[in-house]
Amino acid sequence: MGIKYFFLVLIYLLAFNQHELTANDAQETEEASLLQQIFTLKQLKPDIKKIAVLCQTKNHIEIEQQLGRLQKQTQLEFVLYDIKKLPDVAKSVKDATTYKDVQVLWIFADEILLDAKTQSYLINQSMHAKLFLLSVDQEMVKKGGTASVRKGASKPVIFLNQKAMELLAISVPVDLTESAEIIKF
Repeated sequence: MGIKYFFLVLIYLLAFNQHELTANDAQETEEASLLQQIFTLKQLKPDIKKIAVLCQTKNHIEIEQQLGRLQKQTQLEFVLYDIKKLPDVAKSVKDATTYKDVQVLWIFADEILLDAKTQSYLINQSMHAKLFLLSVDQEMVKKGGTASVRKGASKPVIFLNQKAMELLAISVPVDLTESAEIIKF
């Protein structure tokens, strides 16, 4: 565990240039890598074991291989749900929360999952089940999702929803506040 954690930290730190953050960094962000998102998630919620991944696999051709590598690197279990149409969202969330015992819903930015009604449903379900909702879309965090990790110009930008964090009894570790820009809604 120690050596793997060391390498995860090393990869995470090398992925970002370490210089002063400007005001524009928070606005001009791009999607962080899958590893960066998971590493940040583990810093915020170290006790996680299983993550439900909701995405349209047609838009993420290599997602199964990427999740397989992440599973080996992080010792986490990933349950992949292919969202092909709107009804798949409710079925997937029900399966993830009822039968798979996940602690996190990881939502990718796909046309079905970016729909306002779908996002509202996902936020409500995650809050009801007290699940961490990790989204690549920071707008979803403003609406009630738990967190979004983006790559800023100089260091990661982490968007957090204060109410969701309080509901889940999660506090931001000091080392994370020193290595990333934290924006709370």
